[in-house]
Amino acid sequence: AQKIGEPQRAFRAYERVLAADPKNERAARALIAIYENDQKWPRLPALLEVVLAALPAGPDAPTSAVVERLATLARLRDLSLGELREPDRGFHWALEAYRVAPEDEAVRAGLEMAAERAGAWEQLAEAYAVRIAQAAGGASSQDEVRALRRRVAKFAETKLGKPEVAIKQLRALVDADAADGEAVAALERILRAEGRHADLRALLLSRIEHTSDTTERYVVLGELAKLEE
Repeated sequence: AQKIGEPQRAFRAYERVLAADPKNERAARALIAIYENDQKWPRLPALLEVVLAALPAGPDAPTSAVVERLATLARLRDLSLGELREPDRGFHWALEAYRVAPEDEAVRAGLEMAAERAGAWEQLAEAYAVRIAQAAGGASSQDEVRALRRRVAKFAETKLGKPEVAIKQLRALVDADAADGEAVAALERILRAEGRHADLRALLLSRIEHTSDTTERYVVLGELAKLEE
């Protein structure tokens, strides 16, 4: 009988510790395991936040702490999106993870998944815009910047109905690399749809200037002629 009662006594002891010391990491970790096992989902977030607060943070944090922080944030995200049915909180935690590891593809995928569930496309585009500004100066980050510009352009057009934002991002891509066929095609399509004839003309002239393919040059010249009729 004594052994049967031990887990319950331990549970009560940890709860008393936390009542006296709400930041007690050891008690929080012990109760997390108990609450996970008992599926007491509403009680978990506060405990997971205690663990987060206890982890070393900042650029000098050890790798092990960063890994655990990301795992804890992912658990909070999934708990909010799943058992607790709080998609806005789920996006909040996904965004926190992105701020910790913006170059991590799994973290970025988790952020976009949470944005889909929460309908938080505006906040997602803002987060990516901030990251673009942060990373734009580093040569090693240019692939990341270009990928994020494409994502923002896509969300702005398809989710937010903000063609101007999409145009801005696509134009930055084309300005950096006139041979970026995907960006050129997307920008041309949106400019046509928006009736931006002056901007479209400038884009077509740029295509003519930067292509060495005779056939493509004639095709673009024909499009330019139609535009100016």
